Amino acid sequence: MYKSTLIEFCRQLTRKEMSRYLQIAHSPIHNKHKAVTALVKYLDKIYPDFNEKKTAEESISRGIRENGLKGKFVLKHVSSYALRLLEQMFILDQLEHSPIDSSFLLLLALRNRKHTKRYEQKLKKHLQTIENYPVKNAHFHYHNYSINSEIDQYNMRQSSYRRDETLQTKVQSLDNYFLSEKLKSSCEMLNRRLFLNVHYEFHLLEEIIGHIDERISYFEQIPSIIIYYKVYHTLRQPDVPKHYKELRILSKKFSHLFPTEELRNIYLHAYNFCLRKVNQGNKDFLRETFDLIQEFMEKSILLDNGILYEPLYKNAVSIGLRLKEYDWTKSFIYDFKSKLHPEVADNAFNFCLSSFYSETEQYNHALELLQSVEYTNIVYTLDAKSLLLRIYYQLGEEESFRSHFSAFQKFLKRNKLLAKPKYERYRNLFRFAQHLFHVKSKIQYQAKQKSRLDLQNIIAMIEAENQIANRGWLRAKIEELEIKLN
Repeated sequence: MYKSTLIEFCRQLTRKEMSRYLQIAHSPIHNKHKAVTALVKYLDKIYPDFNEKKTAEESISRGIRENGLKGKFVLKHVSSYALRLLEQMFILDQLEHSPIDSSFLLLLALRNRKHTKRYEQKLKKHLQTIENYPVKNAHFHYHNYSINSEIDQYNMRQSSYRRDETLQTKVQSLDNYFLSEKLKSSCEMLNRRLFLNVHYEFHLLEEIIGHIDERISYFEQIPSIIIYYKVYHTLRQPDVPKHYKELRILSKKFSHLFPTEELRNIYLHAYNFCLRKVNQGNKDFLRETFDLIQEFMEKSILLDNGILYEPLYKNAVSIGLRLKEYDWTKSFIYDFKSKLHPEVADNAFNFCLSSFYSETEQYNHALELLQSVEYTNIVYTLDAKSLLLRIYYQLGEEESFRSHFSAFQKFLKRNKLLAKPKYERYRNLFRFAQHLFHVKSKIQYQAKQKSRLDLQNIIAMIEAENQIANRGWLRAKIEELEIKLN
Protein backbone atom coordinates (compact mmCIF):
# COMPACT_ATOMS: atom_id res chain seq x y z
CA MET A 1 0.00 0.00 0.00
CA TYR A 2 1.25 3.49 -0.91
CA LYS A 3 1.56 5.33 2.41
CA SER A 4 0.23 8.82 1.94
CA THR A 5 -1.51 11.47 4.06
CA LEU A 6 -3.72 12.09 1.04
CA ILE A 7 -5.05 8.51 1.12
CA GLU A 8 -5.71 8.75 4.85
CA PHE A 9 -7.62 12.01 4.37
CA CYS A 10 -9.67 10.57 1.51
CA ARG A 11 -10.70 7.63 3.67
CA GLN A 12 -12.41 10.09 6.01
CA LEU A 13 -14.32 11.97 3.30
CA THR A 14 -18.05 11.53 2.77
CA ARG A 15 -19.34 10.69 -0.70
CA LYS A 16 -20.49 14.29 -1.08
CA GLU A 17 -17.06 15.61 -0.09
CA MET A 18 -15.29 13.27 -2.48
CA SER A 19 -17.47 14.49 -5.34
CA ARG A 20 -16.74 18.10 -4.38
CA TYR A 21 -13.03 17.32 -4.32
CA LEU A 22 -13.28 15.98 -7.88
CA GLN A 23 -15.12 19.14 -9.00
CA ILE A 24 -12.42 21.35 -7.51
CA ALA A 25 -9.71 19.23 -9.16
CA HIS A 26 -11.40 19.87 -12.54
CA SER A 27 -11.68 23.62 -11.86
CA PRO A 28 -8.90 25.64 -13.54
CA ILE A 29 -9.39 28.32 -10.89
CA HIS A 30 -8.18 25.96 -8.17
CA ASN A 31 -6.02 23.47 -10.07
CA LYS A 32 -3.90 23.67 -13.19
CA HIS A 33 -2.07 20.33 -12.79
CA LYS A 34 -3.44 17.65 -15.12
CA ALA A 35 -1.69 14.95 -13.10
CA VAL A 36 -3.55 16.08 -9.97
CA THR A 37 -6.87 15.95 -11.83
CA ALA A 38 -6.07 12.42 -13.04
CA LEU A 39 -5.09 11.31 -9.52
CA VAL A 40 -8.25 12.70 -7.89
CA LYS A 41 -10.33 11.12 -10.65
CA TYR A 42 -8.79 7.75 -9.82
CA LEU A 43 -9.38 8.24 -6.07
CA ASP A 44 -13.00 9.15 -6.77
CA LYS A 45 -13.38 6.00 -8.86
CA ILE A 46 -12.16 3.63 -6.12
CA TYR A 47 -13.90 5.52 -3.28
CA PRO A 48 -14.58 4.28 -0.59
CA ASP A 49 -12.62 1.07 -1.20
CA PHE A 50 -9.08 2.27 -0.44
CA ASN A 51 -7.72 -1.23 0.05
CA GLU A 52 -4.09 -2.28 -0.07
CA LYS A 53 -4.18 -3.39 -3.69
CA LYS A 54 -5.94 -0.30 -5.05
CA THR A 55 -3.71 2.09 -3.11
CA ALA A 56 -0.45 0.41 -4.07
CA GLU A 57 1.95 2.79 -5.83
CA GLU A 58 1.79 0.92 -9.14
CA SER A 59 -2.06 0.84 -9.04
CA ILE A 60 -2.30 4.58 -8.44
CA SER A 61 0.28 5.34 -11.17
CA ARG A 62 -1.62 3.12 -13.61
CA GLY A 63 -4.88 4.83 -12.66
CA ILE A 64 -3.37 8.26 -13.36
CA ARG A 65 -2.24 7.17 -16.84
CA GLU A 66 -5.60 5.56 -17.60
CA ASN A 67 -7.23 8.92 -16.87
CA GLY A 68 -5.46 10.48 -19.82
CA LEU A 69 -2.16 11.76 -18.47
CA LYS A 70 0.75 11.37 -20.88
CA GLY A 71 4.40 11.77 -20.11
CA LYS A 72 6.43 11.28 -16.95
CA PHE A 73 5.38 12.27 -13.44
CA VAL A 74 6.62 11.77 -9.87
CA LEU A 75 3.83 10.31 -7.75
CA LYS A 76 5.21 11.84 -4.57
CA HIS A 77 5.00 15.33 -6.06
CA VAL A 78 1.55 14.79 -7.57
CA SER A 79 0.24 13.49 -4.23
CA SER A 80 1.67 16.54 -2.48
CA TYR A 81 -0.13 18.93 -4.86
CA ALA A 82 -3.35 16.92 -4.54
CA LEU A 83 -3.12 17.09 -0.74
CA ARG A 84 -2.74 20.89 -0.87
CA LEU A 85 -5.81 21.04 -3.09
CA LEU A 86 -7.79 18.96 -0.60
CA GLU A 87 -6.66 21.22 2.25
CA GLN A 88 -7.77 24.21 0.19
CA MET A 89 -11.20 22.56 -0.05
CA PHE A 90 -11.23 22.22 3.75
CA ILE A 91 -10.56 25.96 4.08
CA LEU A 92 -13.37 26.80 1.64
CA ASP A 93 -15.75 24.51 3.52
CA GLN A 94 -14.88 26.21 6.81
CA LEU A 95 -15.60 29.63 5.30
CA GLU A 96 -18.92 28.41 3.91
CA HIS A 97 -19.92 27.29 7.41
CA SER A 98 -18.75 30.57 8.94
CA PRO A 99 -20.56 33.41 7.14
CA ILE A 100 -19.22 36.01 9.59
CA ASP A 101 -15.60 35.12 8.81
CA SER A 102 -16.13 35.07 5.04
CA SER A 103 -18.08 38.35 5.20
CA PHE A 104 -15.29 39.94 7.24
CA LEU A 105 -12.64 38.85 4.73
CA LEU A 106 -14.74 40.39 1.95
CA LEU A 107 -14.80 43.69 3.85
CA LEU A 108 -11.00 43.69 4.08
CA ALA A 109 -10.74 43.07 0.35
CA LEU A 110 -13.24 45.83 -0.48
CA ARG A 111 -11.45 48.33 1.75
CA ASN A 112 -8.05 47.52 0.29
CA ARG A 113 -9.48 47.97 -3.22
CA LYS A 114 -11.19 51.24 -2.19
CA HIS A 115 -14.68 50.11 -3.22
CA THR A 116 -16.24 52.50 -0.72
CA LYS A 117 -19.88 52.26 -1.71
CA ARG A 118 -19.91 48.48 -1.84
CA TYR A 119 -17.89 48.34 1.39
CA GLU A 120 -20.48 50.38 3.30
CA GLN A 121 -23.30 48.23 1.93
CA LYS A 122 -21.56 45.06 3.04
CA LEU A 123 -20.57 46.61 6.38
CA LYS A 124 -24.20 47.34 7.21
CA LYS A 125 -25.13 43.74 6.42
CA HIS A 126 -22.18 42.41 8.42
CA LEU A 127 -23.20 44.44 11.48
CA GLN A 128 -26.74 43.01 11.23
CA THR A 129 -25.28 39.49 11.08
CA ILE A 130 -23.32 40.06 14.28
CA GLU A 131 -26.32 41.62 16.00
CA ASN A 132 -28.36 38.51 15.14
CA TYR A 133 -25.54 36.12 16.05
CA PRO A 134 -27.32 33.26 17.84
CA VAL A 135 -24.67 32.68 20.51
CA LYS A 136 -23.06 35.06 22.97
CA ASN A 137 -19.86 33.24 23.85
CA ALA A 138 -16.28 34.53 23.55
CA HIS A 139 -16.42 34.33 19.73
CA PHE A 140 -19.27 36.83 19.70
CA HIS A 141 -17.09 39.37 21.51
CA TYR A 142 -14.18 38.56 19.19
CA HIS A 143 -16.33 39.27 16.13
CA ASN A 144 -17.49 42.52 17.74
CA TYR A 145 -13.90 43.50 18.41
CA SER A 146 -12.79 42.61 14.88
CA ILE A 147 -15.51 44.56 13.09
CA ASN A 148 -15.13 47.64 15.29
CA SER A 149 -11.39 47.50 14.76
CA GLU A 150 -12.04 47.32 11.02
CA ILE A 151 -14.47 50.26 11.13
CA ASP A 152 -11.92 52.30 13.05
CA GLN A 153 -9.27 51.42 10.45
CA TYR A 154 -11.66 52.36 7.64
CA ASN A 155 -12.44 55.72 9.23
CA MET A 156 -8.73 56.51 9.56
CA ARG A 157 -8.18 55.58 5.91
CA GLN A 158 -10.98 57.98 5.02
CA SER A 159 -9.44 60.64 7.29
CA SER A 160 -12.78 60.67 9.07
CA TYR A 161 -12.55 60.73 12.87
CA ARG A 162 -16.20 60.52 13.71
CA ARG A 163 -17.87 61.12 17.01
CA ASP A 164 -19.05 57.54 17.49
CA GLU A 165 -18.53 54.66 19.92
CA THR A 166 -16.40 52.55 17.58
CA LEU A 167 -13.13 52.80 19.47
CA GLN A 168 -14.82 52.37 22.86
CA THR A 169 -16.81 49.35 21.62
CA LYS A 170 -13.66 47.89 20.11
CA VAL A 171 -11.77 48.03 23.40
CA GLN A 172 -14.77 46.87 25.43
CA SER A 173 -15.30 43.90 23.12
CA LEU A 174 -11.62 43.04 23.33
CA ASP A 175 -11.86 43.10 27.14
CA ASN A 176 -14.91 40.85 27.08
CA TYR A 177 -13.24 38.43 24.69
CA PHE A 178 -10.06 38.31 26.76
CA LEU A 179 -11.88 37.87 30.07
CA SER A 180 -14.14 35.14 28.62
CA GLU A 181 -11.25 33.15 27.16
CA LYS A 182 -8.98 33.72 30.15
CA LEU A 183 -11.61 32.45 32.60
CA LYS A 184 -12.60 29.54 30.36
CA SER A 185 -9.00 28.35 29.92
CA SER A 186 -8.13 28.93 33.59
CA CYS A 187 -11.09 26.81 34.67
CA GLU A 188 -9.89 24.01 32.40
CA MET A 189 -6.39 24.28 33.88
CA LEU A 190 -7.79 24.10 37.41
CA ASN A 191 -9.92 21.12 36.43
CA ARG A 192 -7.02 19.17 34.86
CA ARG A 193 -4.85 19.88 37.87
CA LEU A 194 -7.30 17.86 39.95
CA PHE A 195 -6.42 14.58 38.26
CA LEU A 196 -3.07 15.17 36.53
CA ASN A 197 0.25 15.90 38.15
CA VAL A 198 0.83 19.10 36.15
CA HIS A 199 1.83 22.66 36.97
CA TYR A 200 0.20 25.72 35.39
CA GLU A 201 0.87 29.44 35.72
CA PHE A 202 -2.23 31.56 36.35
CA HIS A 203 -0.96 35.01 35.41
CA LEU A 204 -3.39 37.88 36.18
CA LEU A 205 -6.15 35.49 37.24
CA GLU A 206 -6.54 36.83 40.79
CA GLU A 207 -6.55 40.40 39.47
CA ILE A 208 -9.25 39.47 36.94
CA ILE A 209 -11.41 37.86 39.62
CA GLY A 210 -10.98 40.94 41.80
CA HIS A 211 -11.96 43.19 38.89
CA ILE A 212 -15.13 41.17 38.26
CA ASP A 213 -15.95 41.18 41.98
CA GLU A 214 -15.87 44.99 41.95
CA ARG A 215 -18.21 45.25 38.93
CA ILE A 216 -20.30 42.15 39.44
CA SER A 217 -23.62 43.76 38.43
CA TYR A 218 -22.11 44.70 35.04
CA PHE A 219 -20.55 41.30 34.36
CA GLU A 220 -23.74 39.47 35.35
CA GLN A 221 -25.12 40.70 32.01
CA ILE A 222 -22.31 39.02 30.02
CA PRO A 223 -23.02 35.26 29.91
CA SER A 224 -19.58 34.20 28.61
CA ILE A 225 -17.90 35.86 31.60
CA ILE A 226 -20.31 35.26 34.48
CA ILE A 227 -20.68 31.55 33.64
CA TYR A 228 -16.95 30.83 33.88
CA TYR A 229 -16.63 33.16 36.86
CA LYS A 230 -19.02 30.81 38.67
CA VAL A 231 -17.23 27.72 37.36
CA TYR A 232 -14.00 29.20 38.73
CA HIS A 233 -15.54 29.57 42.20
CA THR A 234 -16.85 25.98 42.21
CA LEU A 235 -13.27 24.87 41.56
CA ARG A 236 -11.57 27.19 44.03
CA GLN A 237 -14.25 27.14 46.75
CA PRO A 238 -15.86 23.69 46.43
CA ASP A 239 -17.21 23.77 49.98
CA VAL A 240 -19.36 26.87 49.37
CA PRO A 241 -22.69 25.46 48.06
CA LYS A 242 -24.00 28.73 46.64
CA HIS A 243 -21.42 28.75 43.83
CA TYR A 244 -22.67 25.45 42.42
CA LYS A 245 -26.32 26.47 42.82
CA GLU A 246 -25.69 29.76 41.03
CA LEU A 247 -23.82 27.97 38.24
CA ARG A 248 -26.77 25.63 37.71
CA ILE A 249 -29.20 28.57 37.53
CA LEU A 250 -27.01 30.45 35.06
CA SER A 251 -26.33 27.40 32.88
CA LYS A 252 -30.07 26.87 32.47
CA LYS A 253 -30.80 30.57 31.96
CA PHE A 254 -28.13 31.09 29.29
CA SER A 255 -27.98 27.63 27.71
CA HIS A 256 -29.44 28.92 24.42
CA LEU A 257 -26.58 31.43 24.05
CA PHE A 258 -23.79 28.83 23.76
CA PRO A 259 -23.03 26.39 20.93
CA THR A 260 -23.60 22.73 21.72
CA GLU A 261 -19.96 21.84 22.29
CA GLU A 262 -19.34 24.69 24.72
CA LEU A 263 -22.64 24.12 26.53
CA ARG A 264 -21.60 20.48 26.99
CA ASN A 265 -18.32 21.62 28.57
CA ILE A 266 -20.13 24.01 30.91
CA TYR A 267 -22.42 21.20 32.03
CA LEU A 268 -19.40 18.93 32.42
CA HIS A 269 -17.92 21.39 34.91
CA ALA A 270 -21.13 21.16 36.97
CA TYR A 271 -21.18 17.39 36.50
CA ASN A 272 -17.54 17.00 37.61
CA PHE A 273 -18.26 19.11 40.67
CA CYS A 274 -21.07 16.71 41.59
CA LEU A 275 -18.82 13.70 41.02
CA ARG A 276 -16.19 15.14 43.34
CA LYS A 277 -18.83 15.61 46.01
CA VAL A 278 -20.03 12.04 45.51
CA ASN A 279 -16.46 10.77 45.76
CA GLN A 280 -16.10 12.67 49.04
CA GLY A 281 -19.05 10.70 50.37
CA ASN A 282 -21.77 13.34 49.98
CA LYS A 283 -24.81 11.18 49.16
CA ASP A 284 -26.97 14.26 48.52
CA PHE A 285 -25.17 14.74 45.22
CA LEU A 286 -25.94 11.25 43.90
CA ARG A 287 -29.43 12.22 42.78
CA GLU A 288 -28.18 15.64 41.64
CA THR A 289 -25.62 13.94 39.40
CA PHE A 290 -28.25 11.57 38.04
CA ASP A 291 -30.53 14.53 37.28
CA LEU A 292 -27.68 16.23 35.44
CA ILE A 293 -27.28 13.16 33.25
CA GLN A 294 -30.99 13.34 32.44
CA GLU A 295 -30.54 17.01 31.57
CA PHE A 296 -27.64 16.14 29.27
CA MET A 297 -30.01 13.83 27.43
CA GLU A 298 -32.90 16.31 27.36
CA LYS A 299 -30.75 19.09 25.91
CA SER A 300 -29.21 16.67 23.36
CA ILE A 301 -25.69 17.50 24.54
CA LEU A 302 -24.79 14.01 25.73
CA LEU A 303 -23.17 13.21 22.39
CA ASP A 304 -20.25 15.03 20.76
CA ASN A 305 -20.66 14.75 16.97
CA GLY A 306 -22.67 11.59 17.56
CA ILE A 307 -20.10 10.12 19.95
CA LEU A 308 -20.62 9.59 23.69
CA TYR A 309 -17.68 10.60 25.85
CA GLU A 310 -16.41 7.39 27.40
CA PRO A 311 -15.93 8.64 31.02
CA LEU A 312 -19.47 10.05 30.93
CA TYR A 313 -20.78 6.63 29.90
CA LYS A 314 -18.92 4.92 32.75
CA ASN A 315 -19.84 7.49 35.38
CA ALA A 316 -23.51 7.47 34.38
CA VAL A 317 -23.53 3.72 34.93
CA SER A 318 -21.77 4.10 38.28
CA ILE A 319 -24.27 6.70 39.51
CA GLY A 320 -27.24 4.67 38.30
CA LEU A 321 -25.97 1.60 40.16
CA ARG A 322 -25.38 3.51 43.38
CA LEU A 323 -28.96 4.79 43.24
CA LYS A 324 -30.10 1.21 42.52
CA GLU A 325 -31.69 2.38 39.26
CA TYR A 326 -30.93 -1.07 37.85
CA ASP A 327 -33.42 -1.13 34.97
CA TRP A 328 -32.38 2.34 33.78
CA THR A 329 -28.69 1.48 34.12
CA LYS A 330 -28.86 -1.78 32.21
CA SER A 331 -30.81 -0.10 29.40
CA PHE A 332 -28.29 2.74 29.33
CA ILE A 333 -25.36 0.30 29.09
CA TYR A 334 -26.86 -1.45 26.07
CA ASP A 335 -28.53 1.53 24.38
CA PHE A 336 -25.47 3.76 24.35
CA LYS A 337 -22.77 1.21 23.52
CA SER A 338 -23.23 2.00 19.83
CA LYS A 339 -22.71 5.71 20.57
CA LEU A 340 -19.20 5.15 21.95
CA HIS A 341 -16.16 5.47 19.73
CA PRO A 342 -15.58 2.08 18.07
CA GLU A 343 -12.06 1.88 19.50
CA VAL A 344 -13.31 1.97 23.10
CA ALA A 345 -16.88 0.64 22.79
CA ASP A 346 -16.23 -3.00 23.67
CA ASN A 347 -13.89 -2.15 26.53
CA ALA A 348 -16.26 0.37 28.10
CA PHE A 349 -19.26 -1.91 27.60
CA ASN A 350 -17.51 -4.89 29.22
CA PHE A 351 -16.36 -2.82 32.17
CA CYS A 352 -19.78 -1.26 32.76
CA LEU A 353 -21.65 -4.54 32.40
CA SER A 354 -19.13 -6.11 34.78
CA SER A 355 -19.93 -3.32 37.26
CA PHE A 356 -23.64 -4.02 36.80
CA TYR A 357 -23.18 -7.74 37.50
CA SER A 358 -21.02 -6.98 40.52
CA GLU A 359 -23.58 -4.58 41.98
CA THR A 360 -26.40 -7.09 41.41
CA GLU A 361 -24.31 -9.83 43.09
CA GLN A 362 -23.65 -11.83 39.92
CA TYR A 363 -19.94 -12.02 40.74
CA ASN A 364 -18.94 -14.87 38.44
CA HIS A 365 -20.37 -13.00 35.44
CA ALA A 366 -18.61 -9.87 36.66
CA LEU A 367 -15.21 -11.59 36.92
CA GLU A 368 -15.59 -13.21 33.52
CA LEU A 369 -16.30 -9.89 31.83
CA LEU A 370 -13.61 -8.05 33.77
CA GLN A 371 -10.98 -10.39 32.39
CA SER A 372 -11.69 -9.04 28.90
CA VAL A 373 -11.20 -5.40 29.93
CA GLU A 374 -7.98 -3.91 28.56
CA TYR A 375 -6.13 -1.36 30.68
CA THR A 376 -5.87 1.19 27.86
CA ASN A 377 -5.29 4.18 30.16
CA ILE A 378 -4.72 5.06 33.79
CA VAL A 379 -8.44 5.62 34.45
CA TYR A 380 -9.35 2.11 33.28
CA THR A 381 -6.52 0.67 35.31
CA LEU A 382 -7.68 2.35 38.51
CA ASP A 383 -11.37 1.64 37.99
CA ALA A 384 -10.90 -1.97 36.93
CA LYS A 385 -8.50 -2.76 39.77
CA SER A 386 -10.88 -1.13 42.24
CA LEU A 387 -13.80 -3.17 40.92
CA LEU A 388 -11.73 -6.35 41.16
CA LEU A 389 -10.86 -5.50 44.76
CA ARG A 390 -14.56 -5.12 45.62
CA ILE A 391 -15.43 -8.42 43.95
CA TYR A 392 -12.69 -10.32 45.84
CA TYR A 393 -13.95 -8.71 49.05
CA GLN A 394 -17.52 -9.82 48.39
CA LEU A 395 -16.44 -13.36 47.51
CA GLY A 396 -14.20 -13.55 50.58
CA GLU A 397 -11.30 -14.87 48.51
CA GLU A 398 -8.49 -14.05 50.93
CA GLU A 399 -5.52 -15.15 48.81
CA SER A 400 -6.77 -13.33 45.70
CA PHE A 401 -7.63 -10.24 47.74
CA ARG A 402 -4.22 -9.99 49.39
CA SER A 403 -2.33 -10.70 46.17
CA HIS A 404 -4.33 -8.03 44.36
CA PHE A 405 -3.76 -5.56 47.19
CA SER A 406 0.00 -6.11 47.09
CA ALA A 407 0.18 -5.72 43.29
CA PHE A 408 -1.81 -2.51 43.39
CA GLN A 409 0.46 -0.96 46.02
CA LYS A 410 3.45 -1.57 43.74
CA PHE A 411 1.54 -0.14 40.76
CA LEU A 412 0.78 3.10 42.63
CA LYS A 413 4.39 3.57 43.69
CA ARG A 414 5.62 3.15 40.11
CA ASN A 415 3.11 5.55 38.53
CA LYS A 416 4.35 9.14 38.49
CA LEU A 417 1.60 10.69 36.35
CA LEU A 418 -1.18 10.59 38.94
CA ALA A 419 -1.93 13.83 40.78
CA LYS A 420 -1.38 13.45 44.51
CA PRO A 421 -5.11 13.70 45.47
CA LYS A 422 -6.03 10.93 43.01
CA TYR A 423 -3.09 8.82 44.22
CA GLU A 424 -4.28 9.23 47.81
CA ARG A 425 -7.89 8.42 46.94
CA TYR A 426 -7.07 4.99 45.53
CA ARG A 427 -4.35 4.22 48.03
CA ASN A 428 -6.83 4.87 50.85
CA LEU A 429 -9.55 2.77 49.21
CA PHE A 430 -7.27 -0.26 49.12
CA ARG A 431 -5.89 0.44 52.60
CA PHE A 432 -9.30 0.68 54.27
CA ALA A 433 -10.70 -2.23 52.25
CA GLN A 434 -7.83 -4.32 53.59
CA HIS A 435 -8.69 -3.34 57.17
CA LEU A 436 -12.36 -4.19 56.60
CA PHE A 437 -11.46 -7.51 55.01
CA HIS A 438 -9.39 -8.30 58.10
CA VAL A 439 -12.39 -7.62 60.38
CA LYS A 440 -14.74 -9.53 58.09
CA SER A 441 -12.48 -12.61 57.93
CA LYS A 442 -12.26 -12.83 61.76
CA ILE A 443 -15.84 -11.98 62.61
CA GLN A 444 -16.88 -15.63 63.05
CA TYR A 445 -14.30 -16.56 65.68
CA GLN A 446 -13.05 -13.29 67.20
CA ALA A 447 -14.77 -11.76 70.22
CA LYS A 448 -17.49 -9.34 69.11
CA GLN A 449 -16.16 -6.61 71.37
CA LYS A 450 -12.74 -6.80 69.72
CA SER A 451 -14.30 -6.72 66.25
CA ARG A 452 -16.43 -3.71 67.23
CA LEU A 453 -13.36 -1.90 68.50
CA ASP A 454 -11.45 -2.66 65.29
CA LEU A 455 -14.39 -1.45 63.22
CA GLN A 456 -14.70 1.77 65.24
CA ASN A 457 -11.01 2.49 64.64
CA ILE A 458 -11.50 2.01 60.89
CA ILE A 459 -14.56 4.31 60.90
CA ALA A 460 -12.55 7.00 62.72
CA MET A 461 -9.73 6.75 60.15
CA ILE A 462 -12.17 6.97 57.23
CA GLU A 463 -13.96 9.98 58.67
CA ALA A 464 -10.63 11.75 59.20
CA GLU A 465 -9.58 11.19 55.58
CA ASN A 466 -10.82 13.47 52.78
CA GLN A 467 -9.38 11.58 49.81
CA ILE A 468 -11.01 8.14 49.41
CA ALA A 469 -12.28 6.52 46.22
CA ASN A 470 -15.53 4.52 46.49
CA ARG A 471 -16.25 5.95 49.93
CA GLY A 472 -19.91 5.00 49.56
CA TRP A 473 -18.97 1.35 49.02
CA LEU A 474 -16.75 1.38 52.12
CA ARG A 475 -19.59 2.81 54.20
CA ALA A 476 -21.98 0.15 52.89
CA LYS A 477 -19.53 -2.60 53.89
CA ILE A 478 -19.14 -1.03 57.33
CA GLU A 479 -22.92 -1.07 57.79
CA GLU A 480 -23.03 -4.74 56.84
CA LEU A 481 -20.38 -5.59 59.44
CA GLU A 482 -22.16 -3.49 62.09
CA ILE A 483 -25.37 -5.49 61.49
CA LYS A 484 -23.46 -8.76 61.91
CA LEU A 485 -21.91 -7.55 65.17
CA ASN A 486 -25.25 -6.50 66.73
